[in-house]
Amino acid sequence: MVELSIVVVTYKTKELVINFLTSVERELEASGLAAKIIVVDNASQDGTVESVRDKFPEAIVIANNENSGPAKAFNLGIQEGIDSKYVLVSNSDIQVLPGTIKVMYEYLEANSDIMGVSGPLLNEDGTLQQTRTQIMGFKSPKWDQPFQVEFVGTTFALIRREAYLQLGGYDENYYFYNEDLDWAERAKRQGLPFMALPEAKVIHFLSKGMVQNRSRIMRELYWSNIYYFKKFYPKISWLVYRILSLEIHFNIAKLKKQLRKLEVNHQQDLEQQMQDLVVAKNRMKKHYTNSLEPKIPFWGQM
Repeated sequence: MVELSIVVVTYKTKELVINFLTSVERELEASGLAAKIIVVDNASQDGTVESVRDKFPEAIVIANNENSGPAKAFNLGIQEGIDSKYVLVSNSDIQVLPGTIKVMYEYLEANSDIMGVSGPLLNEDGTLQQTRTQIMGFKSPKWDQPFQVEFVGTTFALIRREAYLQLGGYDENYYFYNEDLDWAERAKRQGLPFMALPEAKVIHFLSKGMVQNRSRIMRELYWSNIYYFKKFYPKISWLVYRILSLEIHFNIAKLKKQLRKLEVNHQQDLEQQMQDLVVAKNRMKKHYTNSLEPKIPFWGQM
């Protein structure tokens, strides 16, 4: 069995993913760990695939013909790496700091009951970012010692293969956001424990991984929230729907107010945002009325 697979998903982030892979390569060499590197490209068409293959010929590159979102891309990468003892999942806008992967690996080796670990996300200047560790609530944790968490996410986490064999992959109904929240919810309900390690630090180039796809993300975000709540908290999904509808209403009103103050040549971006919110509202209404069946791949006991 391969000890470690590293799965990174990218969409039009060539420089970021090259930086990520460089930091991973440096960390693996320093720690003496061997890993299968798996890069899943969501039809970037910006030279990412060619650049990765040129600079990292040992990496396995999965080049998708379309961008179906991170959930499906992560599942393809995990399927390729499920023969490993551990699977590290990461976004492309991450830079691994020295010692991080080794700390995560050694913790899981020493604690066979823990299903996965994550760590603090840092800004480029080394300051702490808001790092989610719980399914509900955003209270800032104290990073002075390891602590149990409900949410490890896909930004940067090392997961034991047994967790994926038990839970399956990420629900592919989600396009962007919430696929990792959904997975964490399923893990919590099955009693799978996860830990956060203060020493497992990475730099997160916040929002740079989504800048090329902001419009579609906005159109998909609201209905995916409704899908999550209908799936796990159906009794309050009506309330979430009304709150999100009001949020869209106020955001559109705010954009209209801003539009009146701008010159014509500066209005295009705001008009696009308004259009995205209108589409988002219509999709949310549709999915509130109609339910979707989960799309979760399972790999079985391999």
